[in-house]
Amino acid sequence: MFEFWLWWAEWCDRTSKALIYRAQKRYNEAEALFLQALKLKQYLLPENHPLLADTIYALGYMYKVQERYNEAEPLCLKALEIDKHLWVNNHPSVAESLNNLA
Repeated sequence: MFEFWLWWAEWCDRTSKALIYRAQKRYNEAEALFLQALKLKQYLLPENHPLLADTIYALGYMYKVQERYNEAEPLCLKALEIDKHLWVNNHPSVAESLNNLA
């Protein structure tokens, strides 16, 4: 159990830094951290966990901002798929995922 929390703290740190770097338009650094955080989450969480969807979406959104649409679309679709599996269609997370595909 202790190991889980160490991994979780590492994920939080990487995600926080990635969000800061994305806001600063330091996309290469943000991408590396998002990918590391995603790998950690995939190791720790079930396939359809909402926190996994959040990281997938964050990476997809960054690609969208950079106009890397071919990379953004599958990630945004995956986040939408997870959200639809977890929530009803009118849940804010589903609406946000749909909006990001627009």
